[in-house]
Amino acid sequence: MREGRHGILPVAAMAATCLMWGTMVPFTAELFETVDPLFFSVLRYPMGAGALLFLVLATERRLLHPARLPVGRVLALGGVGTAGWATFYAAGIYLSDAITAAAVLATGPVVAAVWTRFLTSERLQARLVGGVALAVLGGVLVALGKPGPARAAGIQGGEVFLVAALCCWSWYSIKAQQWLAPLGVSQVRLTYWTLAAGCLWVWLVYLLAWALGLAAPPAPLESTTAWAMLVWIGLGGTGVAAWFWNYGASRLGVTVATININLVPLIAVLTSTALGHSPTAAQLAGGAIVIAGVLWVQLGGRKGR
Repeated sequence: MREGRHGILPVAAMAATCLMWGTMVPFTAELFETVDPLFFSVLRYPMGAGALLFLVLATERRLLHPARLPVGRVLALGGVGTAGWATFYAAGIYLSDAITAAAVLATGPVVAAVWTRFLTSERLQARLVGGVALAVLGGVLVALGKPGPARAAGIQGGEVFLVAALCCWSWYSIKAQQWLAPLGVSQVRLTYWTLAAGCLWVWLVYLLAWALGLAAPPAPLESTTAWAMLVWIGLGGTGVAAWFWNYGASRLGVTVATININLVPLIAVLTSTALGHSPTAAQLAGGAIVIAGVLWVQLGGRKGR
């Protein structure tokens, strides 16, 4: 995958992505109390695709790209990157302890580094390895430092699904740049088509799960607040943030971008603080460690091949 330079725009894109994904964490947790996780995906992904469609038409003035897009690859990217991530993530959260799940998700930079090495044969420099270690350590501290009553955390089976979700997202992030970016497809158009394809898979997964009794039937949201949270998650966290993620990953590389994304738990903690929940010392320390890892990588200039 072509490596881009570390510049202000991709870093800003990652910061905006962290902000949107971090603020949606407590909103998602609240919605999951009344909305089936798979049905939640059915609602939010079309919103994200709609937001991206508007952005494509606004920035490029046409829906179709001059180059013929490989339909099979677009469907594969949508299936793995959208439906695969959403399904495995929902199953992982449902089948595991919340604290353990958050700690597993904090290992995202390691998963991204492994996939990058496997799919691109790219070797990681010592500075990047150090950044990955700091990002994971900080993310785990933020997860384990969650305030509230003590609750037994441990391996319950859902952790495997969470690792599968991380693998789906890393694979998608790398392959989207390998398969579509060389065709001259812009990042906003690339994100739109893969997310639109993913909507089809998300609906198929939900309908199958519903038929098998594994998902609740469709139900209306109970309040205006719930709708407001869903719209924010759908338009921002699912649509615009996915575009920013692909843009940042295409310039920084998936591993470096994922290190930045480990700031999401810290943003979630700060959002919860604004809602009246005080962070713990461990969470603040973990956030500082993640920031140190991000700065360690960003100040290192170009990443080695």
